[in-house]
Amino acid sequence: MSILCCMCESVVYPGHGSLFIKNDMRSLWFCRSKCKKNFNQKKNPFYLRWTRFNRKKRGVILNKKILFTSFINQKIDQIQEYDIYLISHVLFQMERLQKLNRNRSIDFIYKKKLK
Repeated sequence: MSILCCMCESVVYPGHGSLFIKNDMRSLWFCRSKCKKNFNQKKNPFYLRWTRFNRKKRGVILNKKILFTSFINQKIDQIQEYDIYLISHVLFQMERLQKLNRNRSIDFIYKKKLK
């Protein structure tokens, strides 16, 4: 049985984390000092963006396995049509940006050598 952090619900590995025992003899495990400090400040993990509680509330996918199964079970109802003009325009802009970045890096190296 793995122990979960009471703040962020991540796994507390053996030999890691810290244990806090309340007056009613409930034991609370913390995976890192960040979780313990937030608990001591009486922060609610439901409202902290980095906790699993908040991710569940927001509907963020927490597991790659869930993502893969939802991708497999997804039904394709219609064929997507692509705008050829839009794709060609995007490719042209990408080439233009690559040239700009290349020129900027050459100018940077040239100015660095002059110093």
